[in-house]
Amino acid sequence: MQAQRDAEKFVIISDAHLLQSYMGTYNPILDFKEVFQKIAKLSPDFILVAGDMFDKRKTETSDVRHPEGEAAMMKIREIFDNIRVPIYAICGNHEDERVLQGLQQTVKNFHYSGDKWERLGSTDVYFMNTRYEAEYYDEKLLEADIDNILESMKKRWKGKRLNNSILLCHEWIAKEGAIYPIELLQKLLEKFTWVLDGHMHFYAKNHLNYSNLVCLPSLLPSRVLVGKYWTESYSWEAKVEEYVCKARESPFGFVELEIGKEPVFHRFDPSVKIVDLEIDVTGLDLQKIRAKLKQILDDINERADREKLIILPSVVGSCSFSPSLLEDICKAYETLNIQKLRDRTGKVSPFAPKVAVKRPILTIDQLKEEILRSYPDLIKALKKAGLKLSITDIREICKALTGDPYVLQKSSGPVHQHVANILEAVTKELEKKKVVRDLPPEFLSFLAEECRKAL
Repeated sequence: MQAQRDAEKFVIISDAHLLQSYMGTYNPILDFKEVFQKIAKLSPDFILVAGDMFDKRKTETSDVRHPEGEAAMMKIREIFDNIRVPIYAICGNHEDERVLQGLQQTVKNFHYSGDKWERLGSTDVYFMNTRYEAEYYDEKLLEADIDNILESMKKRWKGKRLNNSILLCHEWIAKEGAIYPIELLQKLLEKFTWVLDGHMHFYAKNHLNYSNLVCLPSLLPSRVLVGKYWTESYSWEAKVEEYVCKARESPFGFVELEIGKEPVFHRFDPSVKIVDLEIDVTGLDLQKIRAKLKQILDDINERADREKLIILPSVVGSCSFSPSLLEDICKAYETLNIQKLRDRTGKVSPFAPKVAVKRPILTIDQLKEEILRSYPDLIKALKKAGLKLSITDIREICKALTGDPYVLQKSSGPVHQHVANILEAVTKELEKKKVVRDLPPEFLSFLAEECRKAL
Protein backbone atom coordinates (compact mmCIF):
# COMPACT_ATOMS: atom_id res chain seq x y z
CA MET A 1 0.00 0.00 0.00
CA GLN A 2 1.20 3.51 -0.76
CA ALA A 3 2.71 5.74 1.92
CA GLN A 4 0.23 7.65 4.10
CA ARG A 5 -0.75 11.09 2.78
CA ASP A 6 -2.44 14.03 4.44
CA ALA A 7 -5.22 14.05 1.82
CA GLU A 8 -6.77 11.54 -0.55
CA LYS A 9 -5.60 11.18 -4.12
CA PHE A 10 -8.33 10.45 -6.67
CA VAL A 11 -8.08 9.42 -10.30
CA ILE A 12 -11.21 10.19 -12.31
CA ILE A 13 -12.01 8.48 -15.63
CA SER A 14 -14.99 8.99 -17.92
CA ASP A 15 -16.60 8.20 -21.28
CA ALA A 16 -14.61 5.27 -22.65
CA HIS A 17 -17.78 3.84 -24.27
CA LEU A 18 -15.95 0.53 -24.33
CA LEU A 19 -18.68 -1.47 -26.01
CA GLN A 20 -19.27 1.06 -28.80
CA SER A 21 -15.88 1.27 -30.41
CA TYR A 22 -14.46 1.61 -33.89
CA MET A 23 -14.24 -1.60 -35.86
CA GLY A 24 -11.09 -2.76 -37.59
CA THR A 25 -7.65 -2.63 -36.08
CA TYR A 26 -8.58 -0.86 -32.83
CA ASN A 27 -8.91 -2.91 -29.65
CA PRO A 28 -10.06 -0.53 -26.86
CA ILE A 29 -9.68 -3.17 -24.15
CA LEU A 30 -5.92 -3.29 -24.70
CA ASP A 31 -5.78 0.50 -24.38
CA PHE A 32 -8.00 0.33 -21.29
CA LYS A 33 -5.52 -2.09 -19.72
CA GLU A 34 -2.62 0.25 -20.53
CA VAL A 35 -4.49 3.20 -19.00
CA PHE A 36 -4.87 1.29 -15.74
CA GLN A 37 -1.19 0.45 -15.73
CA LYS A 38 -0.46 4.18 -15.91
CA ILE A 39 -3.02 4.88 -13.18
CA ALA A 40 -1.45 2.28 -10.90
CA LYS A 41 1.89 4.13 -11.07
CA LEU A 42 0.22 7.21 -9.54
CA SER A 43 -0.78 5.16 -6.46
CA PRO A 44 -4.27 6.66 -6.08
CA ASP A 45 -6.40 6.00 -3.02
CA PHE A 46 -9.59 5.82 -5.08
CA ILE A 47 -10.68 5.65 -8.72
CA LEU A 48 -13.90 7.43 -9.66
CA VAL A 49 -15.81 6.55 -12.84
CA ALA A 50 -17.92 9.47 -14.11
CA GLY A 51 -20.22 7.52 -16.42
CA ASP A 52 -20.42 5.94 -19.89
CA MET A 53 -17.61 3.45 -19.36
CA PHE A 54 -19.68 0.66 -20.88
CA ASP A 55 -21.92 1.64 -23.79
CA LYS A 56 -24.98 -0.56 -24.29
CA ARG A 57 -24.81 -0.04 -28.07
CA LYS A 58 -22.16 -1.08 -30.56
CA THR A 59 -23.42 1.30 -33.26
CA GLU A 60 -25.96 4.12 -33.29
CA THR A 61 -28.78 1.72 -34.10
CA SER A 62 -27.76 -1.74 -32.81
CA ASP A 63 -27.42 -2.95 -29.24
CA VAL A 64 -24.48 -4.96 -27.92
CA ARG A 65 -25.29 -8.68 -28.00
CA HIS A 66 -24.84 -10.53 -24.73
CA PRO A 67 -21.94 -12.76 -25.95
CA GLU A 68 -20.05 -9.69 -27.22
CA GLY A 69 -20.62 -7.78 -24.00
CA GLU A 70 -19.66 -10.68 -21.75
CA ALA A 71 -16.46 -11.37 -23.71
CA ALA A 72 -15.38 -7.76 -23.12
CA MET A 73 -16.51 -7.69 -19.48
CA MET A 74 -14.43 -10.76 -18.61
CA LYS A 75 -11.30 -8.82 -19.58
CA ILE A 76 -12.51 -5.64 -17.86
CA ARG A 77 -13.20 -7.47 -14.59
CA GLU A 78 -9.64 -8.82 -14.67
CA ILE A 79 -8.25 -5.28 -15.19
CA PHE A 80 -10.25 -3.96 -12.23
CA ASP A 81 -9.20 -6.90 -10.04
CA ASN A 82 -5.51 -6.40 -10.78
CA ILE A 83 -5.31 -2.74 -9.76
CA ARG A 84 -6.52 -3.44 -6.19
CA VAL A 85 -7.74 0.13 -5.70
CA PRO A 86 -11.36 0.87 -4.68
CA ILE A 87 -13.39 1.93 -7.74
CA TYR A 88 -16.64 3.90 -7.43
CA ALA A 89 -18.92 4.55 -10.42
CA ILE A 90 -22.05 6.40 -11.52
CA CYS A 91 -24.34 5.57 -14.44
CA GLY A 92 -24.08 7.64 -17.65
CA ASN A 93 -26.75 8.15 -20.30
CA HIS A 94 -25.29 5.46 -22.60
CA GLU A 95 -25.03 2.76 -19.94
CA ASP A 96 -27.18 -0.11 -18.78
CA GLU A 97 -27.33 0.11 -15.00
CA ARG A 98 -27.38 -3.68 -14.78
CA VAL A 99 -23.80 -3.84 -16.08
CA LEU A 100 -22.63 -1.70 -13.16
CA GLN A 101 -24.68 -3.75 -10.70
CA GLY A 102 -23.16 -6.92 -12.11
CA LEU A 103 -19.63 -5.57 -11.72
CA GLN A 104 -20.34 -4.74 -8.09
CA GLN A 105 -21.39 -8.33 -7.49
CA THR A 106 -18.38 -9.89 -9.24
CA VAL A 107 -15.47 -7.51 -8.58
CA LYS A 108 -14.56 -6.94 -4.93
CA ASN A 109 -13.08 -3.47 -5.39
CA PHE A 110 -15.84 -2.15 -7.71
CA HIS A 111 -18.73 -0.19 -6.20
CA TYR A 112 -21.76 1.13 -8.06
CA SER A 113 -22.72 4.18 -5.99
CA GLY A 114 -25.37 5.91 -8.08
CA ASP A 115 -27.36 8.65 -6.29
CA LYS A 116 -25.79 8.27 -2.88
CA TRP A 117 -23.04 9.53 -0.60
CA GLU A 118 -19.76 7.73 0.08
CA ARG A 119 -17.21 8.65 2.69
CA LEU A 120 -13.82 8.08 1.03
CA GLY A 121 -11.12 8.72 3.61
CA SER A 122 -11.71 12.26 4.85
CA THR A 123 -13.67 13.26 1.72
CA ASP A 124 -17.42 13.13 1.23
CA VAL A 125 -18.39 12.28 -2.34
CA TYR A 126 -21.90 12.43 -3.79
CA PHE A 127 -22.32 10.17 -6.83
CA MET A 128 -25.11 11.60 -8.98
CA ASN A 129 -26.40 9.40 -11.80
CA THR A 130 -27.06 11.27 -15.02
CA ARG A 131 -30.30 13.19 -15.48
CA TYR A 132 -29.49 13.84 -19.14
CA GLU A 133 -31.53 11.89 -21.64
CA ALA A 134 -32.59 12.60 -25.21
CA GLU A 135 -31.28 16.18 -25.06
CA TYR A 136 -33.82 17.26 -22.47
CA TYR A 137 -33.94 18.31 -18.82
CA ASP A 138 -37.07 18.52 -16.70
CA GLU A 139 -36.16 21.54 -14.55
CA LYS A 140 -38.77 20.83 -11.88
CA LEU A 141 -37.43 17.33 -11.34
CA LEU A 142 -33.85 18.66 -11.31
CA GLU A 143 -34.73 21.30 -8.74
CA ALA A 144 -36.27 18.65 -6.49
CA ASP A 145 -33.16 16.47 -6.94
CA ILE A 146 -30.82 19.28 -5.96
CA ASP A 147 -32.94 20.26 -2.96
CA ASN A 148 -32.76 16.64 -1.78
CA ILE A 149 -28.97 16.53 -2.25
CA LEU A 150 -28.44 19.79 -0.36
CA GLU A 151 -30.82 18.70 2.41
CA SER A 152 -28.99 15.39 2.77
CA MET A 153 -25.73 17.38 2.91
CA LYS A 154 -27.03 19.39 5.88
CA LYS A 155 -28.04 16.24 7.73
CA ARG A 156 -24.77 14.51 6.91
CA TRP A 157 -22.60 17.37 8.08
CA LYS A 158 -24.97 18.44 10.87
CA GLY A 159 -24.69 22.08 9.93
CA LYS A 160 -20.89 22.10 9.80
CA ARG A 161 -18.86 23.09 6.74
CA LEU A 162 -16.76 20.18 5.47
CA ASN A 163 -13.60 21.24 3.64
CA ASN A 164 -13.39 18.16 1.41
CA SER A 165 -16.40 17.36 -0.76
CA ILE A 166 -16.85 16.18 -4.35
CA LEU A 167 -19.88 15.93 -6.63
CA LEU A 168 -19.37 13.41 -9.44
CA CYS A 169 -21.89 13.84 -12.27
CA HIS A 170 -22.53 13.20 -15.97
CA GLU A 171 -24.46 16.15 -17.40
CA TRP A 172 -24.55 18.51 -20.39
CA ILE A 173 -22.80 21.47 -18.79
CA ALA A 174 -22.08 24.02 -21.50
CA LYS A 175 -23.05 27.46 -22.81
CA GLU A 176 -25.45 26.13 -25.44
CA GLY A 177 -27.46 23.07 -26.34
CA ALA A 178 -29.67 21.04 -23.99
CA ILE A 179 -27.74 22.47 -21.04
CA TYR A 180 -28.03 21.73 -17.34
CA PRO A 181 -29.75 24.82 -15.86
CA ILE A 182 -27.01 27.24 -14.75
CA GLU A 183 -28.89 28.54 -11.70
CA LEU A 184 -29.24 24.97 -10.38
CA LEU A 185 -25.61 24.20 -11.17
CA GLN A 186 -24.53 27.26 -9.19
CA LYS A 187 -26.31 25.92 -6.08
CA LEU A 188 -24.16 22.80 -6.27
CA LEU A 189 -20.94 24.71 -6.99
CA GLU A 190 -21.50 26.84 -3.89
CA LYS A 191 -21.66 23.77 -1.63
CA PHE A 192 -19.10 21.34 -3.06
CA THR A 193 -15.33 21.74 -3.06
CA TRP A 194 -15.22 20.20 -6.55
CA VAL A 195 -17.82 19.36 -9.18
CA LEU A 196 -16.41 16.80 -11.64
CA ASP A 197 -18.49 16.31 -14.79
CA GLY A 198 -18.30 13.63 -17.48
CA HIS A 199 -20.37 13.44 -20.68
CA MET A 200 -18.79 16.43 -22.47
CA HIS A 201 -15.80 14.46 -23.84
CA PHE A 202 -13.15 17.18 -23.39
CA TYR A 203 -10.99 18.38 -20.54
CA ALA A 204 -11.45 21.85 -19.07
CA LYS A 205 -10.26 23.11 -15.70
CA ASN A 206 -12.28 26.11 -14.41
CA HIS A 207 -14.97 25.13 -16.88
CA LEU A 208 -17.33 28.02 -17.77
CA ASN A 209 -15.12 30.19 -15.51
CA TYR A 210 -16.19 28.36 -12.35
CA SER A 211 -13.03 27.71 -10.34
CA ASN A 212 -14.25 24.42 -8.86
CA LEU A 213 -15.90 22.95 -12.00
CA VAL A 214 -13.86 20.38 -13.95
CA CYS A 215 -14.99 19.01 -17.30
CA LEU A 216 -13.60 15.50 -17.78
CA PRO A 217 -12.05 14.17 -21.01
CA SER A 218 -12.97 11.02 -22.88
CA LEU A 219 -10.74 8.23 -21.71
CA LEU A 220 -10.59 6.54 -25.14
CA PRO A 221 -11.87 7.03 -28.71
CA SER A 222 -15.37 5.78 -29.48
CA ARG A 223 -18.09 6.22 -32.07
CA VAL A 224 -19.80 8.84 -29.89
CA LEU A 225 -18.48 11.96 -31.61
CA VAL A 226 -18.97 14.59 -28.93
CA GLY A 227 -16.32 17.25 -28.44
CA LYS A 228 -13.12 17.34 -30.50
CA TYR A 229 -11.74 13.85 -30.98
CA TRP A 230 -9.05 14.30 -33.56
CA THR A 231 -5.31 14.15 -33.11
CA GLU A 232 -4.78 15.03 -36.78
CA SER A 233 -6.92 17.17 -39.06
CA TYR A 234 -7.05 17.50 -42.85
CA SER A 235 -9.15 20.46 -44.01
CA TRP A 236 -9.68 21.88 -47.49
CA GLU A 237 -11.44 25.19 -47.93
CA ALA A 238 -13.55 25.65 -51.05
CA LYS A 239 -11.59 28.53 -52.59
CA VAL A 240 -8.01 27.38 -51.99
CA GLU A 241 -5.81 25.04 -54.04
CA GLU A 242 -4.14 23.12 -51.19
CA TYR A 243 -5.45 21.33 -48.12
CA VAL A 244 -4.11 22.00 -44.62
CA CYS A 245 -2.95 19.25 -42.26
CA LYS A 246 -2.64 19.88 -38.52
CA ALA A 247 -1.64 17.73 -35.57
CA ARG A 248 -2.14 18.20 -31.86
CA GLU A 249 -1.69 16.40 -28.57
CA SER A 250 -4.11 13.64 -27.67
CA PRO A 251 -7.41 14.91 -26.22
CA PHE A 252 -7.90 11.58 -24.42
CA GLY A 253 -6.90 10.74 -20.88
CA PHE A 254 -7.89 11.02 -17.22
CA VAL A 255 -7.70 13.47 -14.32
CA GLU A 256 -5.76 13.20 -11.07
CA LEU A 257 -7.10 15.15 -8.09
CA GLU A 258 -5.47 15.37 -4.69
CA ILE A 259 -7.57 17.29 -2.20
CA GLY A 260 -5.96 20.64 -1.47
CA LYS A 261 -4.28 20.76 -4.88
CA GLU A 262 -5.28 21.64 -8.44
CA PRO A 263 -6.46 18.86 -10.81
CA VAL A 264 -3.92 17.41 -13.25
CA PHE A 265 -4.81 16.16 -16.74
CA HIS A 266 -2.88 13.05 -17.78
CA ARG A 267 -3.01 12.60 -21.54
CA PHE A 268 -3.22 9.14 -23.00
CA ASP A 269 -2.12 8.33 -26.56
CA PRO A 270 -4.40 5.56 -27.86
CA SER A 271 -3.01 2.86 -30.12
CA VAL A 272 -4.86 4.54 -33.01
CA LYS A 273 -4.93 8.11 -34.31
CA ILE A 274 -8.23 9.83 -34.97
CA VAL A 275 -7.99 11.78 -38.24
CA ASP A 276 -10.60 14.43 -39.03
CA LEU A 277 -11.08 15.03 -42.78
CA GLU A 278 -13.22 18.00 -43.76
CA ILE A 279 -13.90 19.40 -47.25
CA ASP A 280 -15.84 22.61 -47.86
CA VAL A 281 -17.95 21.97 -50.97
CA THR A 282 -19.50 25.44 -51.35
CA GLY A 283 -19.62 26.51 -54.98
CA LEU A 284 -17.76 23.44 -56.27
CA ASP A 285 -19.00 20.91 -58.79
CA LEU A 286 -19.13 17.23 -57.97
CA GLN A 287 -16.06 16.24 -60.01
CA LYS A 288 -13.91 18.86 -58.29
CA ILE A 289 -14.98 17.63 -54.86
CA ARG A 290 -14.37 14.00 -55.80
CA ALA A 291 -10.87 14.94 -56.97
CA LYS A 292 -10.14 16.73 -53.67
CA LEU A 293 -11.34 13.81 -51.56
CA LYS A 294 -9.33 11.34 -53.64
CA GLN A 295 -6.16 13.46 -53.40
CA ILE A 296 -6.32 13.56 -49.60
CA LEU A 297 -7.02 9.85 -49.29
CA ASP A 298 -4.24 9.04 -51.79
CA ASP A 299 -1.78 10.97 -49.62
CA ILE A 300 -2.99 9.32 -46.41
CA ASN A 301 -2.76 5.92 -48.06
CA GLU A 302 0.97 6.51 -48.65
CA ARG A 303 1.64 6.90 -44.92
CA ALA A 304 3.56 4.16 -43.12
CA ASP A 305 1.15 4.36 -40.15
CA ARG A 306 -2.03 4.11 -42.24
CA GLU A 307 -3.17 0.93 -40.47
CA LYS A 308 -3.33 2.83 -37.17
CA LEU A 309 -5.52 5.63 -38.49
CA ILE A 310 -9.27 6.00 -38.03
CA ILE A 311 -10.49 8.53 -40.59
CA LEU A 312 -13.63 10.59 -39.99
CA PRO A 313 -14.55 12.18 -43.36
CA SER A 314 -17.12 14.97 -43.63
CA VAL A 315 -18.31 17.59 -46.10
CA VAL A 316 -19.44 21.08 -45.05
CA GLY A 317 -20.84 24.16 -46.76
CA SER A 318 -23.66 24.05 -49.28
CA CYS A 319 -24.18 21.94 -52.39
CA SER A 320 -26.87 20.89 -54.85
CA PHE A 321 -26.15 17.15 -54.79
CA SER A 322 -26.13 14.35 -52.26
CA PRO A 323 -22.74 13.66 -50.60
CA SER A 324 -23.64 9.96 -50.88
CA LEU A 325 -22.16 10.31 -54.38
CA LEU A 326 -18.74 10.49 -52.67
CA GLU A 327 -19.08 7.28 -50.67
CA ASP A 328 -17.72 5.05 -53.43
CA ILE A 329 -14.38 6.86 -53.17
CA CYS A 330 -14.11 6.12 -49.45
CA LYS A 331 -14.96 2.45 -50.02
CA ALA A 332 -12.23 2.10 -52.63
CA TYR A 333 -9.41 2.33 -50.02
CA GLU A 334 -9.45 -1.12 -48.49
CA THR A 335 -6.26 -0.54 -46.46
CA LEU A 336 -7.73 2.50 -44.66
CA ASN A 337 -10.19 2.47 -41.78
CA ILE A 338 -12.59 5.11 -43.12
CA GLN A 339 -15.80 5.71 -41.19
CA LYS A 340 -19.11 6.67 -42.78
CA LEU A 341 -19.00 10.02 -44.56
CA ARG A 342 -20.73 12.68 -42.45
CA ASP A 343 -23.00 15.06 -44.31
CA ARG A 344 -22.82 18.47 -42.62
CA THR A 345 -23.94 20.50 -45.63
CA GLY A 346 -26.99 22.60 -46.33
CA LYS A 347 -28.62 21.22 -49.47
CA VAL A 348 -29.66 23.77 -52.07
CA SER A 349 -31.76 22.99 -55.12
CA PRO A 350 -30.03 24.04 -58.39
CA PHE A 351 -33.46 25.02 -59.79
CA ALA A 352 -34.41 27.28 -56.89
CA PRO A 353 -31.28 28.20 -54.88
CA LYS A 354 -33.21 29.52 -51.91
CA VAL A 355 -35.27 26.36 -51.41
CA ALA A 356 -33.82 23.58 -49.30
CA VAL A 357 -33.93 20.07 -50.74
CA LYS A 358 -36.19 17.67 -48.83
CA ARG A 359 -34.63 15.21 -46.39
CA PRO A 360 -34.31 11.62 -47.61
CA ILE A 361 -36.75 8.92 -46.50
CA LEU A 362 -35.71 7.36 -43.19
CA THR A 363 -35.28 3.67 -42.45
CA ILE A 364 -37.12 2.21 -39.44
CA ASP A 365 -33.92 2.33 -37.34
CA GLN A 366 -33.26 5.94 -38.38
CA LEU A 367 -36.87 6.79 -37.52
CA LYS A 368 -36.36 5.37 -34.03
CA GLU A 369 -33.23 7.47 -33.59
CA GLU A 370 -35.09 10.56 -34.81
CA ILE A 371 -37.89 9.94 -32.31
CA LEU A 372 -35.37 9.66 -29.47
CA ARG A 373 -33.79 12.98 -30.46
CA SER A 374 -37.21 14.63 -30.74
CA TYR A 375 -38.46 14.11 -27.14
CA PRO A 376 -38.01 17.77 -26.13
CA ASP A 377 -39.80 19.08 -29.23
CA LEU A 378 -42.61 16.55 -28.79
CA ILE A 379 -43.17 17.62 -25.19
CA LYS A 380 -43.18 21.32 -26.10
CA ALA A 381 -45.63 20.74 -28.96
CA LEU A 382 -47.97 18.69 -26.78
CA LYS A 383 -47.89 21.26 -23.99
CA LYS A 384 -48.70 23.98 -26.51
CA ALA A 385 -51.71 21.91 -27.60
CA GLY A 386 -52.85 21.63 -23.97
CA LEU A 387 -51.76 18.00 -23.41
CA LYS A 388 -49.76 17.52 -20.21
CA LEU A 389 -47.24 14.71 -20.59
CA SER A 390 -43.94 14.03 -18.87
CA ILE A 391 -40.83 12.79 -20.64
CA THR A 392 -41.53 9.37 -19.08
CA ASP A 393 -44.95 9.31 -20.75
CA ILE A 394 -43.44 10.26 -24.12
CA ARG A 395 -40.74 7.60 -23.75
CA GLU A 396 -43.32 4.89 -23.01
CA ILE A 397 -45.49 5.96 -25.94
CA CYS A 398 -42.52 5.92 -28.32
CA LYS A 399 -41.39 2.57 -26.98
CA ALA A 400 -44.87 1.15 -27.55
CA LEU A 401 -44.88 2.65 -31.04
CA THR A 402 -41.45 1.44 -32.21
CA GLY A 403 -41.82 -1.96 -30.54
CA ASP A 404 -45.38 -2.67 -31.68
CA PRO A 405 -45.29 -5.61 -34.14
CA TYR A 406 -48.70 -4.55 -35.48
CA VAL A 407 -47.19 -1.25 -36.61
CA LEU A 408 -43.92 -2.63 -37.97
CA GLN A 409 -45.32 -5.73 -39.65
CA LYS A 410 -47.66 -3.55 -41.66
CA SER A 411 -44.84 -1.29 -42.86
CA SER A 412 -44.52 -3.20 -46.13
CA GLY A 413 -48.12 -2.34 -47.04
CA PRO A 414 -49.47 0.92 -48.45
CA VAL A 415 -47.95 4.03 -46.94
CA HIS A 416 -51.32 5.44 -45.87
CA GLN A 417 -52.07 2.23 -43.94
CA HIS A 418 -48.67 2.36 -42.21
CA VAL A 419 -49.24 5.99 -41.16
CA ALA A 420 -52.71 5.09 -39.92
CA ASN A 421 -51.22 2.24 -37.85
CA ILE A 422 -48.70 4.62 -36.27
CA LEU A 423 -51.36 7.21 -35.41
CA GLU A 424 -53.64 4.49 -34.06
CA ALA A 425 -50.89 3.17 -31.76
CA VAL A 426 -50.10 6.67 -30.45
CA THR A 427 -53.79 7.50 -29.96
CA LYS A 428 -54.40 4.31 -27.99
CA GLU A 429 -51.44 5.10 -25.72
CA LEU A 430 -52.79 8.63 -25.14
CA GLU A 431 -56.18 7.16 -24.31
CA LYS A 432 -54.64 4.63 -21.93
CA LYS A 433 -52.84 7.43 -20.10
CA LYS A 434 -56.14 9.36 -19.93
CA VAL A 435 -54.68 12.26 -21.89
CA VAL A 436 -57.57 12.06 -24.34
CA ARG A 437 -61.15 10.96 -23.71
CA ASP A 438 -62.69 7.70 -24.86
CA LEU A 439 -62.45 7.38 -28.62
CA PRO A 440 -65.68 7.02 -30.61
CA PRO A 441 -66.02 3.60 -32.33
CA GLU A 442 -65.78 5.09 -35.81
CA PHE A 443 -62.64 7.16 -35.07
CA LEU A 444 -60.06 4.62 -36.23
CA SER A 445 -61.77 4.00 -39.56
CA PHE A 446 -62.07 7.76 -40.00
CA LEU A 447 -58.33 8.08 -39.25
CA ALA A 448 -57.41 5.44 -41.83
CA GLU A 449 -59.59 7.09 -44.47
CA GLU A 450 -58.08 10.54 -43.87
CA CYS A 451 -54.55 9.10 -44.14
CA ARG A 452 -55.51 7.44 -47.43
CA LYS A 453 -56.78 10.77 -48.77
CA ALA A 454 -53.66 12.64 -47.62
CA LEU A 455 -51.22 10.14 -49.09
